[in-house]
Amino acid sequence: MIKKLIKETMKLRMLKFGLAILTVSSIFPLKSVSALNTNDYVTNCSMTINASKNINDNFANASGECKEEIYGYYSPSAKVFRVTGAYTGQVKDGQVKEITLAQSTKYVSAYLTIHTVNDSKKTVESFKPFKGITNIKAIIWDGSAKGSKKIVELPAKTKIEVQSLKSNRYSFTYKGKIRWIDKVNVDQVFSDFVVETTSSLNVRSGPSVKGKIVGTLKKGTKVTIKSSKDGWYKIIHKGKAAYISSVYTKKVVVFKEFKVKVTNSLNVRSQASTNGKIVGILKVGTIVNVKASKNGWYTITFNNKRAFISKKYTGQIN
Repeated sequence: MIKKLIKETMKLRMLKFGLAILTVSSIFPLKSVSALNTNDYVTNCSMTINASKNINDNFANASGECKEEIYGYYSPSAKVFRVTGAYTGQVKDGQVKEITLAQSTKYVSAYLTIHTVNDSKKTVESFKPFKGITNIKAIIWDGSAKGSKKIVELPAKTKIEVQSLKSNRYSFTYKGKIRWIDKVNVDQVFSDFVVETTSSLNVRSGPSVKGKIVGTLKKGTKVTIKSSKDGWYKIIHKGKAAYISSVYTKKVVVFKEFKVKVTNSLNVRSQASTNGKIVGILKVGTIVNVKASKNGWYTITFNNKRAFISKKYTGQIN
């Protein structure tokens, strides 16, 4: 009787132990019930900081789960590479840092391998002069170094011809002499253009990852750019000036319409293919306005509807 009771008690304990293992494995997917492998919660990332591209506020981003957790940049004044975010400090080529991940739902931490490309000399060599405009009331200096003499102040919205960059100051000609102005006080002047976001993109209050997030643009969103500076685009978001990183965008090529003359009696089709239904015919010499062009077919408007004609039987009008 006693032996039977002991045997039943052992069965009950084994059953409870099995249920405990099932409960743990349902919460933590284990490769083995014998031990929890902590490496399952650690991932690997990398980041390349390029001295000629990632200067000051123009940050490099990390790959994988480390994206938007840590950023890298080059400090030309100190001539060192630095990172900020999940880890802050000076870094060297090939260095590996373990960082804690705050946004990842899969991993707790990551081993980040940092690569640095020291081509800072190319920054000066590749500088291209441009038309600039002061974004605030700005001081003009007689030199690029700290301690230079103040010459005068320029009003906001003053246009200047920027010639070079040195020590975070732009040079330009003022009253026949080379003068200097702080880089941060000058924006580049150009016509508005449109970009499309290549991923979900934060909209910030300032041109830096430190700027407050004031919104988000979905992947594929088209937005008009008002100005560009140090890897950041200025846009209008909800009626106010805001900024997005240029890294996660691509320029949208706007098709410039033009006219063509029909050189042969030409079918107008419902689709850009010889299989498209014929919806009309254009006589020789007819002039039409081309809305778009793709794979040998022109998009036109015919009877107030979109239609297509073969490019082969037209001639462009200069």
